[in-house]
Amino acid sequence: MDRGKLVTIEEAREEFESAVMDIQGVTLVAQTEVQGKAGFLVMITHSSPSIEAAIPSSFQGFPVAVEITDEFHAQQKEPTPPSA
Repeated sequence: MDRGKLVTIEEAREEFESAVMDIQGVTLVAQTEVQGKAGFLVMITHSSPSIEAAIPSSFQGFPVAVEITDEFHAQQKEPTPPSA
C-alpha cells in the first residue's frame, strides 16, 4: 500500500487485521475509539514480550489499544422448537 496516500480506517483495518491475526494469542481485531480517535482494539489471550513487540502502538496513523481477554469460542445454538 502506498504510504503517501491517506487511507480510510476500513482499508487500514483490513491490512492490520491480516498482519496481527497470525500472532499467537491474538483473538480479535476490532475498529473502535482509542483516546478519542478512530483506532483499533486488539484482544489477546495473554501478555508476553513477544506479543507486545509484535503489536504496534499505531498503524497507518490510527492508534492501537490492546486488552487481555479469555479465548472466544463459538456458542452452540439451541434448535428452535417447531411452532404448533
